[in-house]
Amino acid sequence: MKSDLVSTISHEFKSPLAAIRQLAEMLHSGRIPSDERRQKYYDILLEQSERLSLLTDNVLNLARIEEGARGSFFETVDCASSSSKLFRLCGSRSATKD
Repeated sequence: MKSDLVSTISHEFKSPLAAIRQLAEMLHSGRIPSDERRQKYYDILLEQSERLSLLTDNVLNLARIEEGARGSFFETVDCASSSSKLFRLCGSRSATKD
């Protein structure tokens, strides 16, 4: 089970790292002629670095949970409001990828 987890985590880290590296190399070499395209690549770099940060936080939280150092807590949330925010976020990300 742990080897499956390590394999999955490794894959999840490799994807954004590969994208960041490829875009950084293209930007560094000056192969992106238009400002519009460069801005799109900068946006992708930011998005992928945020993805790595979330992945790292999740791995660290999992380690803390396994060690028993992180307790669980429950709180009441407004599902309609949270769902609405989530749909707006996903919609805006989807629109930027088109």
